[in-house]
Amino acid sequence: GLMLIRYFDEGTFLWRGIYLEDGYNRLCTVAVALGVYLLCLQGKDARFNQVFCYLGQRTMGIYYLHYLILVVFWSFSSELLSPYYGVPANLAKTVVVTALSLGLTNLFRRIPGVRLLVS
Repeated sequence: GLMLIRYFDEGTFLWRGIYLEDGYNRLCTVAVALGVYLLCLQGKDARFNQVFCYLGQRTMGIYYLHYLILVVFWSFSSELLSPYYGVPANLAKTVVVTALSLGLTNLFRRIPGVRLLVS
């Protein structure tokens, strides 16, 4: 859905560092978020629930830190990746930024005082 909106708004499926205006307010974004939430509710496996509880306790830190990591990422790689930046590269960037945010959140949770910022 969002890829079709991107095509109609920008005339391309390539990412090129261009973000959709009000992307979080789009109906497709809400539908995807609702679908992921409903998928999580269906998890009957204990490991599945443990993973989501683990991530749920760290979402504030991931949210805070991903902006800082993206700024650093784009300052070093925007010109390198921009001609090749499509859906696979965006997916890879999302996984790397989320993993780094999670790692830093876990590190900061061990530092007294700082842990309050990411908890």
